[in-house]
Amino acid sequence: MMESITRDKLVNHMVNNDLFRDVQYGFGLRRSCMTQLLITLEWWTELLDGGDHVGVIWFDFRKAVDTIPHRRLIKKLEAYGIKGGLLTWIKNFLSARRQRVVVNGKLSTWAEILSGIPQGSILGPILFVILLMTYLMMSRTAKIFADDTKLQGIRLYENCLQLQDDLNRLVEWSQKWQVGFNEAKSNVLYLG
Repeated sequence: MMESITRDKLVNHMVNNDLFRDVQYGFGLRRSCMTQLLITLEWWTELLDGGDHVGVIWFDFRKAVDTIPHRRLIKKLEAYGIKGGLLTWIKNFLSARRQRVVVNGKLSTWAEILSGIPQGSILGPILFVILLMTYLMMSRTAKIFADDTKLQGIRLYENCLQLQDDLNRLVEWSQKWQVGFNEAKSNVLYLG
C-alpha cells in the first residue's frame, strides 16, 4: 500500500513539474502501451505511404529494475526536486538490504545490496523511468514504454545520422549509469 502511495506521489511530481518527456509511455496520463503502438503505426503508415523507408531498433534493458544503482538513483531523484519525506522514504526503502547465497550447502557471508529494486516492486518501473530520463532528454528518435526502448528514423541521410547519434548516446548513457542491454531481446527492423 505504501509503495502505491509513493509511486503516485512520484508520478504526480513528475507530471506536475512537466518532467516526463513525450516519448515516455506507460506512467503518464493517457499514455499507455496502446497509445504508443497507435502513434507509432500511424507515423510508419504515413511514411510508407509517402514512399519513405523506416528503420527501427528495439532495445531491452538487461534486468533493468534489478540493476538500478541506488546512489545514482537518489542523486537523480534529488535533481528532479524529490525531497523531504518522499525522498527519505525511498532511501529507506532501498537501503539496509542484504543478501547471501548458498552453494553446495554452504552459506556465503552477508553482502549489502547496492543496486536493484526488490522483485515485484510497485516502485521499480517508475524509478527506472526516472533514471532513464537523462537519456530521454537528449534523444530525438526514442519511444519508451517502461524499460523497452525503440529508436526509429526514416531513410533520409540526416535522419540516419540522428538515429546513429541516438544509438551512440544510449550506449554512452547505459555505460555511465551502469545499465546494460539484453542483446538477445534487442532487434532491428527495416520497413520499406
